Amino acid sequence: DPYYWYLSITVLLLGFEGVFTLAIKESQEWKYFSPCVFLYLASVCPSIWLIELDKLDTRLAIKEAREAFLSYNFTTYPPTTTIGPEFGLDLLNQNLNDTFNT
Repeated sequence: DPYYWYLSITVLLLGFEGVFTLAIKESQEWKYFSPCVFLYLASVCPSIWLIELDKLDTRLAIKEAREAFLSYNFTTYPPTTTIGPEFGLDLLNQNLNDTFNT
């Protein structure tokens, strides 16, 4: 998205401020205002805000998908065969026969 590149303007301004402070102000500090801190916060805060908004959109999409999945009407079909207690005995007998026959 090209709009995200507008966030890099503050990084360029931060570089310009560094050159300005070193070259023109001759390493003198600002008295009551720190432009480097202001520009840093101006570059970091919107980025964090956009990341949090993206996380929120992702979570909402997952929640909507989960609700759509759970609201789907599942139909259950009755089992075609019933498994009784003899089924386990038949399996055990078959396994024992295969074990001893090999």
